[in-house]
Amino acid sequence: MSEIPKKPGVYVFFDQQTTFYAGKAENLCSRIGDHVATWTFREMIRRIRAGIHAEAHVVFHELPVTISPRELSVYELELIRSRNPEHNRSGTKQTKSENS
Repeated sequence: MSEIPKKPGVYVFFDQQTTFYAGKAENLCSRIGDHVATWTFREMIRRIRAGIHAEAHVVFHELPVTISPRELSVYELELIRSRNPEHNRSGTKQTKSENS
């Protein structure tokens, strides 16, 4: 966690087969920390222990501090559109045709 910046950006939780969640944050360190302390981390650990997934990762992209809330939302929406995360959209996985 100490390497995650306290700046705006977008992030994705994923493993080799599945994207779990994509989001945006005004403070990446704080928001990713919130996820680690709540459902996202517990779900990944449960899947790893059950042998469903070998490992899980989070990747983040720091964006300029001057980014507007609207621009940050656009980045997040593109991640959701392109990665189709399991836990975005009220916790249900949607097929590509449902997203169109």
